[in-house]
Amino acid sequence: MLTDMRISFVTQSGIILFIDNIYYNINIFVVVIFLLLLLS
Repeated sequence: MLTDMRISFVTQSGIILFIDNIYYNINIFVVVIFLLLLLS
């Protein structure tokens, strides 16, 4: 029972970290495109 809870907790935090990472990458992507548009 305890191990099941631990596993689901780890999976949830893993998914949250993954989503945070995607959000962070998208922000960088948008900034890069914005800079390219300004420079062109």
